[in-house]
Amino acid sequence: MERCKAKREEGRKILGDFLGEQYRFPIFRKLVLLCVDRHWSDYRGLFERFLEMNPRAFRDSDYEVELQDALRHHWEEIGPPLLERLKTLIENVPEYYAKEGEQAVAQWKYKWLSPLKDHPDFSGAYNEAKQKVKPKGDKPYEPDRSAFKGGFVGHKSPISKESILGKLAAGELVKYLNEFQGTDSWHGTFEGEPDKEGLAGELHAAVKVEPKKFIEALEGFHHANYSYVGAILVGLKAAWNEGKDLDSGDWGRILDFCLAYLSRDKEAFLKEALQAQGEDSGGGRYIYLAETIVEFIADGCRDDKRAFDPRHFDAAGKIFDAVLPLLRSEKCSDVQRDALTYALNTTAGKTIRSYVSFSLRVARATGAREENWGSRRYERFFNAGLIEAPIWFGCHLPNLRYLDEGYTQGKVRTFSERSFDDCEWRKFMEGYLSGSQIDGKLYSLMRPHYVKALQSKVFDGNVEERFVDHLCIGYLWGMESLQQSNSDGQPSLFQKMLEEASTPEKRNRWVEVAEHFWRCTSQRVKKEGKDLEEEPSEDVMRKILEFWAWTYKEQEFVKTRLGDEYGKFLGQMAYLTILLDRIDEEREGWLLLSAPHIDEHHGSSFFLEYLTKFKDGESIKRIGKIYRKVLERTTPTFEQENVQIIVEKLYKVGQNDPDVKKDADEICDTYGRRGFHFLRPTWERYRG
Repeated sequence: MERCKAKREEGRKILGDFLGEQYRFPIFRKLVLLCVDRHWSDYRGLFERFLEMNPRAFRDSDYEVELQDALRHHWEEIGPPLLERLKTLIENVPEYYAKEGEQAVAQWKYKWLSPLKDHPDFSGAYNEAKQKVKPKGDKPYEPDRSAFKGGFVGHKSPISKESILGKLAAGELVKYLNEFQGTDSWHGTFEGEPDKEGLAGELHAAVKVEPKKFIEALEGFHHANYSYVGAILVGLKAAWNEGKDLDSGDWGRILDFCLAYLSRDKEAFLKEALQAQGEDSGGGRYIYLAETIVEFIADGCRDDKRAFDPRHFDAAGKIFDAVLPLLRSEKCSDVQRDALTYALNTTAGKTIRSYVSFSLRVARATGAREENWGSRRYERFFNAGLIEAPIWFGCHLPNLRYLDEGYTQGKVRTFSERSFDDCEWRKFMEGYLSGSQIDGKLYSLMRPHYVKALQSKVFDGNVEERFVDHLCIGYLWGMESLQQSNSDGQPSLFQKMLEEASTPEKRNRWVEVAEHFWRCTSQRVKKEGKDLEEEPSEDVMRKILEFWAWTYKEQEFVKTRLGDEYGKFLGQMAYLTILLDRIDEEREGWLLLSAPHIDEHHGSSFFLEYLTKFKDGESIKRIGKIYRKVLERTTPTFEQENVQIIVEKLYKVGQNDPDVKKDADEICDTYGRRGFHFLRPTWERYRG
């Protein structure tokens, strides 16, 4: 938390990683929400990204406290796009509330409208829901902060986990589970009466405590209720991910059980899943038990030091074969939300992603890659008509290239022959732009697709930003030029992208270029198992500074492209001050142009922090003039210490240069006239 406060650009990168798939436990996403709440102005973009990556977050008790706090504290600062998203999330009432009737629906809305009750767009709906709920004391909803809540928690179990373990030992548990009826959803959710959800939750907790006891008894659960089997497997998966060891025999029993369970009659299995999940199954696109199994296999493959024994590869492979006929997918044209979010949440998406992880583990463990793996293994997902197949093909392109380079290259070329309005091509590109880590060889292979993306203009939002990032990488690697043409005579895609960014919906490309270059100034890398910060290479720094010099020289051209957005671009470019080792006459011009606009992104504190690093007299002399330009449009006060450092340096250099002292006096005077007097002690020390 302190790191997020002290180093915001670094914090943004770390928190962005926490929303990625390498950090899969809820605690990391909870940390994101905590930082967003406490430092909203710096991290509010991550709040929207969190909701995109977790579309069911309002239904997940893991995040209830943090979401309620963020909405309660910052409802006045929420813009129209996020307001619409929140309205949709609140109106999307879970099926188990809806089927209980109007009172339950009101309870759901009352809970999530409470933190927004004072917002004019939500106050009417809140008062209406509150009248139906009639809460004690007529007060807004307050989440339970007394304990960590997650998974199945929120319903009451008829027996404790200790009793569950006792019944397991006595061989009575399966009979008890199948015979227990429990109360209905309404009384279980709101009246605290024991229900099946509560029993499943306590079963899940018992499995986490004593996973090996349940593994030994797995054979007896083949005919247990779908939800209870799911609770057991979720518990085993959680125990593994929390560090409890499972030996080869344990994994063998788990995988054999899963294979046998999935090999039953497919129609009967799907019917049982749909009955247990109701509308939450999405017409069969979300089969939680199948998801748990394939993700458990992926978890067991992720860390080679803990991974399950290769002798179980055959059973694991057969499980994926058994799951494949169960998978359902939307039509490509019906997938409206961003492709990666969709693929991360469907059972088909989780299965394909898990299968790639499993295949990589097999290749690492055996030291060999299966011949024709792509056509024999991955192509099955395309043949099944799963739209998740092109999405993950794009996202995992480097991994698939490792597993079967010939197949991957051929498939990429086949996609390049499709028109830019082809839906599968768009989803393939969304997956690729959203997830793939690129290298020079991959960039060259995908270049025809970048050309097509420039021609199509079909991408927007995060995908458009990632597209810009890719062309920035092409420029920084020397594969694209600042000129119209590259050294090989091909048109520069980087230059073309900027030239075409003259319409309102595309102008933000310029800002994204500047932001990408800023992000490049501090890269986090893995070395010898440690997470380290690495400075950009000299070549990258040189290319970024060349771009800055070019935008200054061609400022009239840039203005014609950006119009009223030019100041926003200049404000973002100011952050590149972090790269400068000195301020000479040329660079002074760059900074004077950007300085009045540094608060366009509410990040003036970054710029001031970067100005404090200069120690040579020539650079400091120029800072006074630059800082006075800052004060033409804003009065930075967020981190007063940095302002004091800058002024102190100006006064010290100004002891031998009256013009520099005059700049320092003017800065102090400006703050004083505007009602901020923290510089007065510094001014008094150097006056006269």
